[in-house]
Amino acid sequence: MAVNWGSKQNMTQLTSIGGPPGSTFTTFLTPAANERIHVEVEIDFPVSAADDAVVYVDATLDDGPSENWDDVHVMEFAIDEGTDPNKVSFVLYGHYKYRIGVERISGGSDTLTSADCSYRIATMS
Repeated sequence: MAVNWGSKQNMTQLTSIGGPPGSTFTTFLTPAANERIHVEVEIDFPVSAADDAVVYVDATLDDGPSENWDDVHVMEFAIDEGTDPNKVSFVLYGHYKYRIGVERISGGSDTLTSADCSYRIATMS
C-alpha cells in the first residue's frame, strides 16, 4: 500500500483561550475512506502559567450549519504548561467529521496565549 502525503495546511490561530468550554478551530476535517489526517496542535502558554491545557477532538455524523457534536470527546490530550510552547500530534480516521478544540484545564484562571493547528492528509492507495 502506497501513502501519498498532501501539503501542510494551517488552520486559523486561536488566541486568548479560556475554558472550559474553550475554543474550537473553524476548519472541520472530513476524511475520505482512504484518508488519514496527521494533526499537530501547538499551545503557547502565558508567562508564569500555572494551568495546563487540553486539546480535544469531537466527531459528528451531521453536515451543515446545525451539526450535533458528540457530548464525549473522541480523544483528548493534557498539555503540560511546564514546556512552552508545547505540542501534540495525532492521527484521525474512521469518523465522518471532526472538530479540534483547546481549553484551559478547568479550575484555573490563566488565559492561554495562543494555539496553532496544522495538518497533512495522507491518501492510501
